Amino acid sequence: MLIRILGIIALAFTALLVGCGSQSPMEKLRAELQSVKSNAATAHMVADAWAHGNVPAAYAKNSLQSAEGELKSAVEALVELPEAQKPEDDGTTLQDHLQRIEKSVEDIAAAAEKEDRAAVAGQVEKLSAEEEALDRIARRLGADE
Repeated sequence: MLIRILGIIALAFTALLVGCGSQSPMEKLRAELQSVKSNAATAHMVADAWAHGNVPAAYAKNSLQSAEGELKSAVEALVELPEAQKPEDDGTTLQDHLQRIEKSVEDIAAAAEKEDRAAVAGQVEKLSAEEEALDRIARRLGADE
């Protein structure tokens, strides 16, 4: 009898741990959007600083590559969520904006690799517009923190 009770307690405890460890869809959305916003902001700040000659090229290239990789992972996780497919008033989706942010950061990294400051500056402007769109969408979804 005692073994049976202990088995039930162990099973309940395991179920509790599994339940506590999983994220709700909104928590996952918030976490991944925060990652996208953070890495986009990093790329923006580093690219802008490099374009104005305020940071060394090696630092900019390494930081941009890192942000690009982290951004890619977060975008991959987000595009699987249903919210990524819902159209905005202008017909675009969260997925559209995420892909544009990802492309802008890729283009910034490529331009920095070629040491093309003008191209980096142009991509920073595009990235800025997409960051603003992402903020609007996050507010609408209630996923801004």
